[in-house]
Amino acid sequence: MGVKELADLLSRGEISPVELVTACLDRIEAHDSKINSFVTLFRDDALSKAGKAEQDILRGAYRGPLHGIPFGLKDLFMVRGKRFTLGSRLFHENTSTIDSTVTIRLQQAGAILLGKQNMNPLAYGPFAAEPGYDYGHTFTPWDLNRISGGSSGGSGAAVAAGFCPFSVGTDTGGSLRIPAAWCGAVALKPTYGRISRHGVQALAWSLDHPGPLTRRAEDCAIVMQALSGYDTQDPSSAKVPVPNFSTPLNRDIKGLRMGLPVEYWKLPMDSEVRYWVEKAVRVLKDLGGEIVEPPWPMLAYAENTSNIILLSEASSAYEDMVKRDGRSLLPALRLRLEAGLLISAADYLRAQKARTLLVAETKQLFEKVDLIVGPTMPVTASLPGQTLVTVNKEQIGVVRAMTQFNEVFNLTGNPALTLPCGFTKAGLPIGLQIVGRPFEEPLVLHVARAFEEATSFWKPTPRL
Repeated sequence: MGVKELADLLSRGEISPVELVTACLDRIEAHDSKINSFVTLFRDDALSKAGKAEQDILRGAYRGPLHGIPFGLKDLFMVRGKRFTLGSRLFHENTSTIDSTVTIRLQQAGAILLGKQNMNPLAYGPFAAEPGYDYGHTFTPWDLNRISGGSSGGSGAAVAAGFCPFSVGTDTGGSLRIPAAWCGAVALKPTYGRISRHGVQALAWSLDHPGPLTRRAEDCAIVMQALSGYDTQDPSSAKVPVPNFSTPLNRDIKGLRMGLPVEYWKLPMDSEVRYWVEKAVRVLKDLGGEIVEPPWPMLAYAENTSNIILLSEASSAYEDMVKRDGRSLLPALRLRLEAGLLISAADYLRAQKARTLLVAETKQLFEKVDLIVGPTMPVTASLPGQTLVTVNKEQIGVVRAMTQFNEVFNLTGNPALTLPCGFTKAGLPIGLQIVGRPFEEPLVLHVARAFEEATSFWKPTPRL
């Protein structure tokens, strides 16, 4: 069940938080050895908080739809007194001394933390060659031989596997949307600044976006309601009103202009992915959406612009650690961090100038459309250690494939959501991406909900 379904049962007393948390923990212990989504479990703490939530609900002190709902956190969110590994053995014994704002807001809403979830070391990269992760690869529950993607791979896999109704991860170049697409979940990278980054270990300060992973769009709206809002402790936090993210979810989408940018749709895409995404666009059209195909020439510069900014900012964040502990890092990770130290200030500023032009052009594009619609990923889940993928007889690097439809929206800051829109013949999920104007997450969620109601791709669950 999703957050909303469970919240309805909890609020009516038909199930208890203790029963729900116990069921999640038991499922994790029974099946996570095959998926490897959690790094640390807080079983005793979660059960204790579930007992307190049960007492509160019974005495009428119900806090809302997250009260008593279990969740997981990517292991770069700080939780006071809990282990904080960043997915790296270098921090295996590290303990947080503060709570992130995300942690605080979820605690205030009554949600119950089950544990911290696996991720690429330092959240750097959506993919890594063998051994891949310091704590081992995480696998998609749809095919236990294929990886979940990253860097929020543990979070996406845990939600899809039924280990927890929702998780919170981060997205720097697709790191929420990639695992959600490969695991058949919903993920929303919000507008930059919508959710506080205080107490979240930075990778690239100008690209990082915290956000939720859920099973349904309506669940995403509920979690967004709890997480959103201005935070004085985060200099990048946006001082904008928090809307009711659930209000528009039952309207129709008639007359909305669905943008299919020419350059976006010309990027390499597997034939099965194209089939299902084009079919999804036809569903939106049948629901009343108007299809527009505008040009987006600056998209061609997104990959190099993102690479330079990410390399520079990540290397700045971890410079001291690389110099001190570089030999203990996975070779691919060390290479990226060291390469970033060689980028000049002039190159970084040129990339930021290109980014400014891209943002301006994207803003102009959104004068012609209300949303951008397209694939989340050009391919389905890859094998561990795979460095190249074949897309319609063309071989491309797996990292390029994983980020080509995603990283542009980290540069522009637009809200971008992925949700399941089909399955390959091999049974692997395919993601549809819906992107809106800055701070128009309610509209993005509304269109996602309309698509879900018109289809049934959210219904299948993997058999573990």
